[in-house]
Amino acid sequence: MRIAALGLVNFKSFHGGHRLVFPDGGPSRRVYLVGGTNGAGKTTLAQAAALALHGERAAGLPGLFAPGRDARKRYQRWLSAAFNREAHAIGDDQMKAWLNLADDSAELTITRSWWFDAAGDFVEEQIEVRENVRNGATALFVGDEAQVLIDQVLPRHLLDFAIFDGEQVRRLDDTLSASAVRSALDRLLDLDAVERTRVEIERLARERRLARADPAQILDYEQLRSEYEVKSTERATAVDQLRDVEDSLERTQRELDQLAIAFDAALASTSSAGQLSADLVGFRERRRGLRSRLGRHLGEWLYLLPALGGLPALVDDVADQRSQRSGREQLKLALESVESMTERMAADKLLRRRIGSAAMRNVASWFNAAIDEGRRDLDTAVVDGERSFLSEFSDAELTEVEAAAVWTHDLTDIRELAADLVRVDRRIGEMEKMLASADNDSATAQMLRHRDDLNVLLGEQHAMAEQARTLVDGLDGILASLRVQIARLEQRLSVTAGDQKWFETADATVAALDEFLAQARAGASLAVRNRMVTNLRVLLRKENLVHDVQIDPVSHVTRLIGPEGADVELPSSGEHQLAAMAFTDAVLAASENPLPIFIDTPLARLDSKHRRAVVRDFWPNLGRQVVVLSTDEEVVDDLLVCAEPSVAATFRVECDRDGHSSVTSNEYIQEVGS
Repeated sequence: MRIAALGLVNFKSFHGGHRLVFPDGGPSRRVYLVGGTNGAGKTTLAQAAALALHGERAAGLPGLFAPGRDARKRYQRWLSAAFNREAHAIGDDQMKAWLNLADDSAELTITRSWWFDAAGDFVEEQIEVRENVRNGATALFVGDEAQVLIDQVLPRHLLDFAIFDGEQVRRLDDTLSASAVRSALDRLLDLDAVERTRVEIERLARERRLARADPAQILDYEQLRSEYEVKSTERATAVDQLRDVEDSLERTQRELDQLAIAFDAALASTSSAGQLSADLVGFRERRRGLRSRLGRHLGEWLYLLPALGGLPALVDDVADQRSQRSGREQLKLALESVESMTERMAADKLLRRRIGSAAMRNVASWFNAAIDEGRRDLDTAVVDGERSFLSEFSDAELTEVEAAAVWTHDLTDIRELAADLVRVDRRIGEMEKMLASADNDSATAQMLRHRDDLNVLLGEQHAMAEQARTLVDGLDGILASLRVQIARLEQRLSVTAGDQKWFETADATVAALDEFLAQARAGASLAVRNRMVTNLRVLLRKENLVHDVQIDPVSHVTRLIGPEGADVELPSSGEHQLAAMAFTDAVLAASENPLPIFIDTPLARLDSKHRRAVVRDFWPNLGRQVVVLSTDEEVVDDLLVCAEPSVAATFRVECDRDGHSSVTSNEYIQEVGS
């Protein structure tokens, strides 16, 4: 069925009743353009359609409440927040979303209504479906009967693919990971009931085995199961944290990319100050390289003690320090002439992250002592005072310094690096002051400082993501070990002959269900693969970039294959979005249910050629209604001309200064040609 009309009443920013009619444009015109600026209310229309169909079961769709435990409470809180404030203020107590669906044989009007109390809190929900058959018969369904009818027409397990949010596509690894592909195939085939049956049989088998076990075995088994549940929860939490970090990392990278574009534009619009900014960029890059090289040298000093040689004077200093101590951290003996270079190194966050804070203190102390004589030749401007370090060393650390100091090492490279870094750092400081004093270039200076902050943040986020991945991998290993231990314990449990017969039957049933699931997934993966190959050839402008797609029927690992048979790594985020779009349509096509699809922020991250491929070649051939929710920077200008032959209707969504949204039919953010 296709959507003939969509309506909403007092839903979020839409006060009162609003209605969109989707005329049937025939097989050649199945695209409906809904245009508006960000925040106007375009996404609200897709959310209203999803809630009208499935209410609480729409959890997890873009912009809606999260699924899982306490989903009902989150659903009710979401509804209360979505209830239009102006309607609440004037005493109106109802919010509503409805859909009119039609095909050649019948017409369905689905209405879901919600009521709220005087405080604006959710009170009641009602769902009804009115069916009008072409022969004139009419029927009304409410409650569970109405929901059953909806599930037959637009099932919930496919709704995840009916709303595609281009802005939410992060990495292709998310869309085509083994777990994501398997989950998609299970939703496509609606295998939840089969999977639940399989899990329930295994649970009953465990309980029956434990009924014959002795107390010690039961205790061991329960401990293993408890630990398994705890680790499973920890893994789920770690995966969520990893996803959050990766999302933050991508947002930071996107902001850096946008900042780079703005910075280039700022340089192009300035003269002398702009040249100063460009020079400053070069100096900052040079400083970053020098710090990296110096960090590598210090790392060698830290982990290769023979490289700390040539320090005979330090041995005497250590001996003097030992003679003046009556225990750890009692006496202090200063090493003089410590220059500000050491302070700069100690305060450098990038260097400290590379070798660790504790190691940084040791390295800084050893470095001062080791090159005390050589660093007196450095510019006196960097000398900031005197500091004593040996007094802060423990006895064990003094032993390490003493052992390291008996070796020889050429410090020439270190001295030259340090001197060069000091000169570059001083020059950067001078240029920053000059740049800050240039009135017409102060914005550029701010952008440079912001870019530095973002680069630091990006490094921290990369480190956090790597830690999270390591944690997930470690938990996967623990869970695998626990599964083996549980299986071995179950095999050792004593059972009667009758129980053994029951277990054999249960095992055979589980094996049959496993075989059914494997065959169903394999068939679905083949259909998805075939459609996806076709889609990628349409969407990717680089000819022969992806020659084939392989979905392993067992592991569900999905690979994009190039002409030479090697794996293809898509280089851009735009191509990742296209591949995700191709996969989503492939799943919908394999379902053989031509349900409509909402595409929100459809052209995010795509360049002009890829955008034309999507608008001109992809959408018109999806074989279903395509409701495109476009910003004023997406399906416009030349792309609007490309889309026009397949467009059945247009709508314009606006939001006024008071936050009231409205939708106008037969209008768009630009004039559409005929």
